[in-house]
Amino acid sequence: MENRFNTISLSRAMRRTIPLLLIGSIPLLLPLAIKSPYQVHLLIMAGINILLALSFSLLFSAGLITIGAAGFWAIGAYSSAVLVMKGNLSFWISLPLAGVASGIVALITGLIILRSPGVAFIVQTMVINMVVEQVLGQVEFLGGWAGILGIPNPGPIGSIRFVNKVSYYYLSFFFCS
Repeated sequence: MENRFNTISLSRAMRRTIPLLLIGSIPLLLPLAIKSPYQVHLLIMAGINILLALSFSLLFSAGLITIGAAGFWAIGAYSSAVLVMKGNLSFWISLPLAGVASGIVALITGLIILRSPGVAFIVQTMVINMVVEQVLGQVEFLGGWAGILGIPNPGPIGSIRFVNKVSYYYLSFFFCS
């Protein structure tokens, strides 16, 4: 009797798992079917926007609506670029350090504005976004309004080299999963 129960539950699990595996493999195979670099670029941008949407989802699940996520993304992006270009660090080292830098700024500002109720919180996150934009645009060290140009490609990971759109697609897919 016990053996029959295990067989039934295994087959139910397989019926649920196999379709999920097939659907989950579509993003892995997608770059093989798409030959246009522009379309692969659109998939990369979709991956980046998925990550941004996940950050909104995280805050929304805590009952917070924010407009400031892009400002913290900018802080992380500029931190990473400065660490790579001016600090001569590897992209792979600068990436988590940039997350820490953005997290520190978020912690400091969060301690101040989390006390604000409802719409005041939303407006204050919008102000943070505007302040970050103005500061980054005014500082010549950070490229001014043109931004930082000439950021080098990430270094290789083993045999994986980031020299084409497909490798960047898989990198964005990795961070989304």
